[in-house]
Amino acid sequence: MGNKAQTNTVQKEAVQIEADHFGTVGDGHADDTLAIQVALDSLADAFEGGTVRLNPTKRYKITGNGLIVPPNITLDCRHALIRYTGEATAITLGHGADTISHQPQALNIKVKLHKKQSTGVVLYGTVQAKVTGFIEGHTAVMDDSRSNVGVFIDGANVSSYHNHIEVRCNQMHQGFRTGSTGSLVPTTQFYCRTQSSQCEPMLL
Repeated sequence: MGNKAQTNTVQKEAVQIEADHFGTVGDGHADDTLAIQVALDSLADAFEGGTVRLNPTKRYKITGNGLIVPPNITLDCRHALIRYTGEATAITLGHGADTISHQPQALNIKVKLHKKQSTGVVLYGTVQAKVTGFIEGHTAVMDDSRSNVGVFIDGANVSSYHNHIEVRCNQMHQGFRTGSTGSLVPTTQFYCRTQSSQCEPMLL
């Protein structure tokens, strides 16, 4: 029984699909939000685990409320440029601060925020989530009217812990912010670089 369960886990983690097979354009102008989200949801529904990969030679425009990475699913951006033109969040991991979402991942991200009010990545009630890559804010001069946030963590009760964040932020009002009332166990690593200052790696 144990060997069978282990085999099923390996099979789920090994499943990889290309987002481009779901109709992405990747020219930086056409809206690819729906196509990538369908790829993420399809993998979650069919296998309850696995990886959706972007094409590193393309640029993907994301709009509206951005992308939501389901539990146990990895979005491997492979350093493809994500142009987020919405005013919410480019990539969200987890389904809500009051729930627990296990092991969603957004790896090798390269997010460019095109609105002052937007956020790069939000983790909602995640456990063992992982985010790696780079986020750049709006190109306007940093001032009090600027409200870009690189990574935001929120959770309640026992949610939002054991997350690993290794992200560089540039042109950002706030590199990292937490609204959590839960437990942020000190396994969260965050790298922050802004226009006006440079931060060393921190344990939070």
